[in-house]
Amino acid sequence: YQILQKNNKQDKDKIMKKQINIGLGKLLLICISSLLLFGIYDITLSKVFKINNGPRIEMFNSIVQQIARVYNKEDLSNKDKEEIEKLYLNDSLSKYNSHMTDPVKDNFNSEELLNNKSKYLKLYIKLGTKYPLTYIDSVLNTSYGYVYLNEKLPQEGTKSYMGVQCLNTDNNTFMGSDDCRTNKVRDIYYDLLENASYQKIPILNILMNMALYSLILIFVICYLIHKKEYKKLLPILLISIYLLTNVLAPVALTRYMYPLFTLIPLIIFCMYNKKEN
Repeated sequence: YQILQKNNKQDKDKIMKKQINIGLGKLLLICISSLLLFGIYDITLSKVFKINNGPRIEMFNSIVQQIARVYNKEDLSNKDKEEIEKLYLNDSLSKYNSHMTDPVKDNFNSEELLNNKSKYLKLYIKLGTKYPLTYIDSVLNTSYGYVYLNEKLPQEGTKSYMGVQCLNTDNNTFMGSDDCRTNKVRDIYYDLLENASYQKIPILNILMNMALYSLILIFVICYLIHKKEYKKLLPILLISIYLLTNVLAPVALTRYMYPLFTLIPLIIFCMYNKKEN
């Protein structure tokens, strides 16, 4: 009987390992397929509609902010300061804002960086090795709004970026908000969204807070792991990876969270759905 029990346990372990390997294989296949499909879709639409690439500087948001924070917060040698100052034009280092990268990013000398990649890569690694917590702190300062319910926007120099426009029913085109026929309605929406007055309205200030939806996603992931319903994590994986890329954004803004807003009902459905398929 003991031998049979031992054999059954070994068989179950083998089956479990096989299922895990199959699951990981499927997961990898889904991720690769999704990335390939997105690449084809992105390249095709860009060529068809002649969409130009964005500014190169957008690739360096985190790096630009990290170096600027080290420059402003740490005691650097004159040599290091001089090297860093070559990368930031118009005295932008003095405009450093821990909450957003725009003040330093907008005047970053990307050509200097691209022309001297090796030199600045060594400098970046050197500073990161010496001040790792400052680098981490820099990233957290620009992204904590995604999980902090009491985050307030707009701060000085920022806004909600939730625009208000009116549809022209004559030709189905959007007009500027000042051209609306129903200006009273437009004013309500403008104040609510553009001026972020929703932050002053109880309940609405929570429902329109991007941190709420991040926390719901984290809760669902933890719940599914606790229940060992790993298959249900697959459809949630891609949106989770997308959200992680927001850490590299210049500032935590609601517009970066729209995909999660629209998918929250489906994510909650995944948690409660009892069917295997």
